[in-house]
Amino acid sequence: MKTADVAVLVIDMNNDHIKNNMPFTSERLRSKIPNIRKFLDEARKFGIPIIYVTDSHRANDWIFSRKTVKPYAIEESWGEEIIQELKPHEDDYVVKKRRFSGFFGTDLDLYLRERKINTLLLVGGPTHVSIRYTAVDAYSLRYNVFVLKDCTDSSTKEFFESALEDMFFTTRIKSINYFRKFRANLLHNMQ
Repeated sequence: MKTADVAVLVIDMNNDHIKNNMPFTSERLRSKIPNIRKFLDEARKFGIPIIYVTDSHRANDWIFSRKTVKPYAIEESWGEEIIQELKPHEDDYVVKKRRFSGFFGTDLDLYLRERKINTLLLVGGPTHVSIRYTAVDAYSLRYNVFVLKDCTDSSTKEFFESALEDMFFTTRIKSINYFRKFRANLLHNMQ
């Protein structure tokens, strides 16, 4: 694995999800912000691209028509913006999505393929919705998918654990272990 093959997807860390608890309570995910920030800092040291994949809905979006979900992350609103603690850097890429998967109806796959990226490191959440659907589509598109367990969460422990179990096709590891493995591979390849 080379750094050129890898990208981090930071999923749905926007103000409505994290600050306003919309559409789910985000207390558990908020507690992961320090881990995510530390992981992103480490990834940037290795030159790994950071891609923010975030909800950006129209006020009359279809997902709100069923009345089960109140409008959130409306395009061009404060709620749609990435939280200040994880603000994208100038070199980062932002993908706006209107559905649960970061791939559905976006240019994410094209962006990754143009850069010959084949391995994705998923952080953010919620694990049981956007992480899961993005991971399924990534796997279906033949990407290697890592879910960093200490950098994602759901509204409940049960949702989190169930989602991880459902994503049997992914590698589920702690972020610190990824970089230990990554450093070991780099050192081995340099010899």
